[in-house]
Amino acid sequence: MKNKQLPFGIKFFIFTVILVATVSYGLYERGKYEGLKAVSSDPILKSMPEFQVSLLDQDVMLSGAQWLEQSPNGGFVHFWGTWCAPCEAEFPAFLSFAEKFVDQNVRFLLIAVNDQRKDVLKFLKRFPNMSSNVTVVIDEANSVMPNFGTVKVPETYLFAPNGKNLNKYVGPQEWQQNSFVVRAKALLQNAAVNSIDVESH
Repeated sequence: MKNKQLPFGIKFFIFTVILVATVSYGLYERGKYEGLKAVSSDPILKSMPEFQVSLLDQDVMLSGAQWLEQSPNGGFVHFWGTWCAPCEAEFPAFLSFAEKFVDQNVRFLLIAVNDQRKDVLKFLKRFPNMSSNVTVVIDEANSVMPNFGTVKVPETYLFAPNGKNLNKYVGPQEWQQNSFVVRAKALLQNAAVNSIDVESH
């Protein structure tokens, strides 16, 4: 049986459609790449942005400025959630890490995101002996993470007393390692007298 060939006009049409689709997809991918490149080229967070969070045990708001006033020697801001498995896994080690800064009066602000107050309170019943320098709050408006440029949890920031960002810890960390304590204390001490670059891990 003799094969029928498509007319030239139809072949040309199909070829044109494929060519246009290929070029369009290439431009689309290039646009996504340029967008990502533009985002990644933005400077890392230089100082703590203003924000409002809710205290768990009372219907009171806490601002970033108020927390800094309570943190004369600097502190950590930690984003987490009860629904986040890595957050839950590192939580005990992070609390132990915080205890090592009590004598230095370094504060820890643990911000629960995309969470319910009742779920956070239930979760915290497993940790009745948190150190005095730890404050757990909830971002009921889900507005704080975008201000920091944080897109996933856990994520942690170390701030100097003046609000300067000294370090950013992306993802879960091995908080039980003493090197984290030594490095954080050194960053806080240096921040008091020197201007130092922001680090990221």
